[in-house]
Amino acid sequence: MIDKLFDGIRWVTTRIDRAARAVFNVVFPALYIMMLMAMAVAECIWLTVMSLTKWPRVFVDAWGERHGWR
Repeated sequence: MIDKLFDGIRWVTTRIDRAARAVFNVVFPALYIMMLMAMAVAECIWLTVMSLTKWPRVFVDAWGERHGWR
């Protein structure tokens, strides 16, 4: 009786795990592409602001340098 109970629990948890993996495999690539696109848009906006104003260049130079502040 206990073995059948544990077999049933294992069957249910296996099905839940398989369903979760299937959903993850479908959803994650779309979310990853959206995150990459958001980062690309943010980088474009940042570069536009950097080219039009003076103050962000100090921070960009400091962050962009290989060795930090010089």
